[in-house]
Amino acid sequence: MLFLTKLLLKNLNITTFKNLNRSVYRKVNVTPVDISFTPIYRFPYTPLCSAINKFKKIQLGMVVVSIPTTYFCYIVNLCGVQIPLAFSTVGIASTIALFSVGQLFSRLIGYVYVSRNQKQIKLAYLNFWGKRIDIICDIKDVTPLDDNPSSSIKDFLYKTVWISTYDKPLKINLSNGQILDGDLFKHSFYNTNETGYYYKTK
Repeated sequence: MLFLTKLLLKNLNITTFKNLNRSVYRKVNVTPVDISFTPIYRFPYTPLCSAINKFKKIQLGMVVVSIPTTYFCYIVNLCGVQIPLAFSTVGIASTIALFSVGQLFSRLIGYVYVSRNQKQIKLAYLNFWGKRIDIICDIKDVTPLDDNPSSSIKDFLYKTVWISTYDKPLKINLSNGQILDGDLFKHSFYNTNETGYYYKTK
C-alpha cells in the first residue's frame, strides 16, 4: 500500500494552476484576433481545488486495490472478516465524500483573460480531474451574469457562466475571486447598457 501511494503521488504531478504545462485549449467559433490577452479575474484558491480534484485519482486507485486485496486476505485466512468490511465501508464512504466535494470545483473558472481588442475572452477552468482547460470564445457568446436566475445559496458559492457555443456551463466565484480590471470584467460578463450590476475588486 505504501508503494502504491508513493507511485500514485509521483504520477499525480500536482502543480499550481497557473503553471500547468499540459493545458487543453479549445476555440469555440471565434474569429482570429491578436493572441495577446489581459488577465481580468483570478480565483486564488484554484491550486487547492485542483489538488483536491486530482487527489480523487489517488483515492480511487487505493480503494480499487485495497478492497479486493483485503477480501483475498480474508479468503486465505490471513485476517478476519472485519478487516475487508472496514476497508469497504471507509473506502466507499470517503470516495463518495471526496467526489461530492470535488464536484463543487469541477468546471470552476480560475482565470479570465480578455483579448487586446476586447472582442474575445479566454476562460481557464478545472475539469473533473483537476486539469486546466482553456476556452477561447467571442464575448458576445457569453450570457451576461445578470441574465441568469439568481439563488442566494448558489450565488455564495458560484455564478453560472453560460456560453452559447459551448455545451456545458462553467462556474465563477465572485465572493472570493479577485477582479483585476472592473471595467473589462463588466464589459465581458454584464449588460453594459444596464445599471445595477455588482462586482467586487481586490
